[in-house]
Amino acid sequence: MIDHIKSEIQCLRDDIGTVAELFLCIQLLSNNDIKDDIRIRNAVKTNEATTGHENMETMNVLFLVSDDIRPQMNCFKGRYYPNPRSNLQMHTPNIDYLARKSIVFTQAYVQYAVCGPSRSSYMTGRRPDKTQIWNLKTYWRETGGNFTTLPQYFKEHGYITAAVGKIYHPGNSSNDQDPPSWTIPYQPIENYYNTKESWKAVPRSTRKGQHFLVDEEVANATKALLRTFAANAKTKKQHFFIAAGFYKPHMPLVCGEEFFEHYELNQVDLPEYGYLTQGYPESAYYPSDEFMGRPDLAKYNFTGAMNETFPDEVIRMLRRAYFACVSQVDSLLGDVLRELENLGLADSTIISFIGDHGFHLGENGLWGKHTNFHYSTRAPMMIRIPGRTDKGIRSDSLVEFVDIYSTIVEAAGLGTITTCPRDSSMIRVCSDGKSLLPLIDNPYETHKDAVFSQLRAFKDINGMHYSIRTDRYLYSEVVPFNRTPNEDGSYRYDILWEASAAVQLYDLTRDPDERINIVDNRQNLHTRATLSRQLHKSIESFASLDNVKVLI
Repeated sequence: MIDHIKSEIQCLRDDIGTVAELFLCIQLLSNNDIKDDIRIRNAVKTNEATTGHENMETMNVLFLVSDDIRPQMNCFKGRYYPNPRSNLQMHTPNIDYLARKSIVFTQAYVQYAVCGPSRSSYMTGRRPDKTQIWNLKTYWRETGGNFTTLPQYFKEHGYITAAVGKIYHPGNSSNDQDPPSWTIPYQPIENYYNTKESWKAVPRSTRKGQHFLVDEEVANATKALLRTFAANAKTKKQHFFIAAGFYKPHMPLVCGEEFFEHYELNQVDLPEYGYLTQGYPESAYYPSDEFMGRPDLAKYNFTGAMNETFPDEVIRMLRRAYFACVSQVDSLLGDVLRELENLGLADSTIISFIGDHGFHLGENGLWGKHTNFHYSTRAPMMIRIPGRTDKGIRSDSLVEFVDIYSTIVEAAGLGTITTCPRDSSMIRVCSDGKSLLPLIDNPYETHKDAVFSQLRAFKDINGMHYSIRTDRYLYSEVVPFNRTPNEDGSYRYDILWEASAAVQLYDLTRDPDERINIVDNRQNLHTRATLSRQLHKSIESFASLDNVKVLI
């Protein structure tokens, strides 16, 4: 059978859709063993037999994620758009099309602006202090608890679940994309066009045959999954949850050369404020390490130090490459959406599109993530629910990525998720978030008074950089921890609020770019004290740090 499929691929190698589908079949035959194919087919049949909901009105889910993408698409333009005074026209027609049929959240904030912790948080519906994921090495099932993830919840409710691309951070931090989440075992996609340089434009001529760009492979495999599941989904014998994770615009900025054509270099604007300014504490600064050690940037002697950046022409080049990668993701997302529509599944499938966090492109003198500024913590979030968001809805209410879990479960008709208690380590299903569905009927209502983000502290501080954001203010403290070993080998961490340092306060009404730290201004003492109390009380209520299994 393997030889037969290989021969078909050779005959049909110019048919991208067919190749993707056959390529997927080969991946499912693990180690060229026909028994795995039988096992997978039986898994699908078992799910069909045990759902007990052949005529149920629940919906399929297409869960789309892009890595390191900030909400710089035309559909996000307005007060909360990155560089709102920019004249650059982004080429994102497919994301904009999806937005016109979705509820779009312009103020959606991640809980941790680093890939692994952020994804572990929103996929379990719990804040990072509950998952105990503050790095790219540890696995929440071994630290926070054996939590049921969003796709796992659907799997346990009779759905067939499958993933393509980057859904969780790879490797140890997810035990290789969290096997309990998926009905069909996850198979990695090979990246043929990686580079150590900061960016690369890949010609079409080198992407023929079977060597596509990594995100082209993601799109092709996602379309193959849709075709595979379509028949049973249309007859409601078997609903699906498909997660597709695009790898770009993560560094290095590699995409097809045709997407650079959307952005003339001399039309790419510079950051309006390219330096950290008044009152930024050095102890809260994290170096822009993703841009360090790149061969093409070596001649600029970039060390990632505070307020160090690149010459203007290099800044424009890097920003252009990033925007080109965004446009490529947009194009491939469009391919997936068209496949969904062609299969007749668009009106029975919930579609979510999110990033895992934002990205600085020289704003505030910063490159990359690892900050609690909005360029890092704000990311795209939109959800299409057929029959409810068809006319397009826009909400400027403060929302968090921990809200996604409850929202998609409820939108799919699978009930409501209970709120997690402070210690939820033994509770498999609960959420620290709130369903966003009420905002569909009233997008202007206040969903939350404040949202929260955090990062591990740097500069030899054993602790955490916590932030609270309201509609008016951003307030942050870098807080040391006192660590005490427990008898079972875990640790107790006490937050030493009285020793807080690197305190920051930004008035977002007067200073939306978060440039001027006004924490020491006398007229702001009451505001500082109020936000400090709210931050301390909230963080203490979110999670217990009495039994932490990793070193912070």
